[in-house]
Amino acid sequence: MEEFSIFIHFLEGDYAFILPVLFLLGLRLHSTPQIPAWSIFWILAAVSMIIAFWKFGVHVVSFTNGILAAGISFYGLITYLKMRK
Repeated sequence: MEEFSIFIHFLEGDYAFILPVLFLLGLRLHSTPQIPAWSIFWILAAVSMIIAFWKFGVHVVSFTNGILAAGISFYGLITYLKMRK
């Protein structure tokens, strides 16, 4: 789990509210049989970018932190799903 905390340090504090939203969305998408597993990250990334651009404006920092938030939440989702099995 130490790898997970390393990624969190790169994310700016204002973007932390996106993580639980994306995690719960990822859980819901994972349980939906019509959504292929490979597309879950891309959906999370798109939602993360929309939220980041809407909340903080269209900037490079918003883009970077949006992608980072999607990656962190997807990593947490995969870790959670593997530990649950």
